[in-house]
Amino acid sequence: MSSDPAVTTSLRRSLLRRLAAPLSMLALMSGLIAYWLAWQYTQHVIDRSLADLATAISKQIQIAGPDAPFTVPPLAQAMFSDPAEALIYRISDGEQELAGDPKLPLRGINVRRMHHAYVFEAEYDNRAVRVAQVRVDDVEGGKPMVVEVAQPVRHRYRIAAEFLVAIMMPLLLLLLAGWGIVWRVVNQQLGPLTHLADSLNRQTHTSLEPVDETDVPLEIRPLTSAMNALLGRLKTALDAQRKFIADAAHQLRTPLTAVKLHAEQAAVARDPQQTYAAVRELRAAADRAVRL
Repeated sequence: MSSDPAVTTSLRRSLLRRLAAPLSMLALMSGLIAYWLAWQYTQHVIDRSLADLATAISKQIQIAGPDAPFTVPPLAQAMFSDPAEALIYRISDGEQELAGDPKLPLRGINVRRMHHAYVFEAEYDNRAVRVAQVRVDDVEGGKPMVVEVAQPVRHRYRIAAEFLVAIMMPLLLLLLAGWGIVWRVVNQQLGPLTHLADSLNRQTHTSLEPVDETDVPLEIRPLTSAMNALLGRLKTALDAQRKFIADAAHQLRTPLTAVKLHAEQAAVARDPQQTYAAVRELRAAADRAVRL
């Protein structure tokens, strides 16, 4: 025989587990999808800003002409000077560097076209960078020029991490609220079972009243109906038992009275014949009681 204790199952724990697990998975998948969309949007926005900045500088070169001294626009200069932006630029005409960092590469991988600029990945100073490049071919009387604006890829990771925190914190709060709602709903739905147990605990062997089914959900009605039928059968059996005991007591009362009477007669009789007759009647009354 196995000595292992019986495994106790809990309907509440089972419902909470079956509801909370999909809710958690749904929240996790929603967070991952939202993060992926935010990352793609961040990539596009930053690439667009790099391309717009490189395009703006190239247009200034076109307007100024080849003989004009080159100057970076004040707004662009402020962005290049901001350590938080970590922007790098390079302007060259193919033979000499006009401005910026000459170590910034002119070619890279994963090239994509964005309006008038080409955006690609490259390596600069042992760091991965994203570069926007614009070629200026129509400078009057001058050589074609290349304008590049780059930014380290880690800058995007920092922005993506901020996006992740901004997305996951509200999602976590919503998940906690969802767990609370699931807990409350499960407890409310299991309330009728608690009331049913209380109603059954109030029953005694003398009062087996049927369970009130007024507020019982439809799904629990078969259970309460079966319990009420069982209580009805038990009540019928107890009533029959009480009636049998009452009838038996009534039928035993007459023979026992006769036994008592003949015993008293035998006790007071002085003649042996009278005593013998009383004892014989006593035995006959006892036999009748036994047959009952």
